[in-house]
Amino acid sequence: MSNEKTRPKHPKGLYALFFTEMWERFGFYTMSGIFTLYASDKRATGGLALPEKQATHLYGIFGGAAYFAPIFGGVAADALKGEKWPITLGALLLGAGYLVLAVPPGQGLGLLYLAIATIALGNGLFKPNISTMVGRLYPEDSPLRDAGFNVFYTGINLGAMAAPVTASMLRTHWSWQAAFGAAGVGMLLSFVIFWAARSSYAAALVRAPRKESRGAGPDHDRVGFGRRMLALGILYLVSIMFWSLFFQNGAALTLWAKHCTRRPAWLQPETFLVVNPGCIVLLSSAAAWFWRRLGERGKEPSTPDKILLGLVTALLACLVMVAASFAGGDGCSHDGTGGSLVSMGWLIAMYATISLAEILVSPMGLSYCTQVAPKQLGGLVMGLWFVSLSVGYYLSGLMSSRLWDALPHSTYFGILAGCMLAVSVLLLAVRGILKDAVA
Repeated sequence: MSNEKTRPKHPKGLYALFFTEMWERFGFYTMSGIFTLYASDKRATGGLALPEKQATHLYGIFGGAAYFAPIFGGVAADALKGEKWPITLGALLLGAGYLVLAVPPGQGLGLLYLAIATIALGNGLFKPNISTMVGRLYPEDSPLRDAGFNVFYTGINLGAMAAPVTASMLRTHWSWQAAFGAAGVGMLLSFVIFWAARSSYAAALVRAPRKESRGAGPDHDRVGFGRRMLALGILYLVSIMFWSLFFQNGAALTLWAKHCTRRPAWLQPETFLVVNPGCIVLLSSAAAWFWRRLGERGKEPSTPDKILLGLVTALLACLVMVAASFAGGDGCSHDGTGGSLVSMGWLIAMYATISLAEILVSPMGLSYCTQVAPKQLGGLVMGLWFVSLSVGYYLSGLMSSRLWDALPHSTYFGILAGCMLAVSVLLLAVRGILKDAVA
């Protein structure tokens, strides 16, 4: 009984940020989940009538811009000495960008480019700062830090899980613009929650200040600025390679769902995207519990080792799609010919496997950044983490636009598998550097 009373608990502010992020991610994943399909759909049904190659390239540009901008959001937070106002402005810009897409398009792409720019700027201000705020809820030596990021990540994926189902229903029964309008409403809810609950996280930040001795300067930093930045550089490279695979979900994997998967007529290609966040929601709480139990026994793996395990799991996800490609004759075309359609079980298995990898890589990467960031550079370090997502996002669209129709599908996914193998070997070789940076 006494153990229950003394066991440390997550700060209340975590749950306020949980729901803020949940609704923000609902908006973002509603937009990104249907981006390629909307851009390539015919004008008669409200799309932009772009070739699929151009649509996937624009998808990469959109995601690259959205995740590059956080470097400026991190710098803004460092300059303003706080995350509240960048998050607030970012929420408003994100909502405005989604509502621009809710306007029926003309003959050009002007509205699309305006929306991409607005959403990118909003995401840049919002995304790194709310993650940094989560890290600041915990003392640096808190055993709950990794578990807290897993809880936060569950909120991300609840929003992402609702997004493709909502988008599919609205765009099928109403219009693409109705789906984008729903994204704007989700962003409004995020904004309201963030401001209504501000007393809970503000109080938690005061109670859990960052230790002054940690990274205070060259004379007081036990690890050293250079070693911290080297470790973070390695992490960023690993992140780029992982996300270049993961973000195939809106590019090559969406085209696979559309053209290569045997599915009922009512099941839209974007609906498969629900598998990933659904698995995250189911597995994140289990992961948080599992890490806590291992931690209580002194057996919890280090954060770099968790990331390494995630990369190996991502490699297995690639191999699932290599096998699926061979099962379907290695090359269905846009009209579903040139190869056999395959069971949707292959795509579901791939998404389930990559979801497990994501749990091990993404929240652990966020946690690692907040642990290793030198003092006064927390926002910049988190911004650079999202720049790594930006490069991975862009590469996913670029690869899909250049190679998806040019290579057998087994070769395409084999290249991704090779990248995962290479970066896993790299991390295995240098993981001691990453461990030492948090010593």
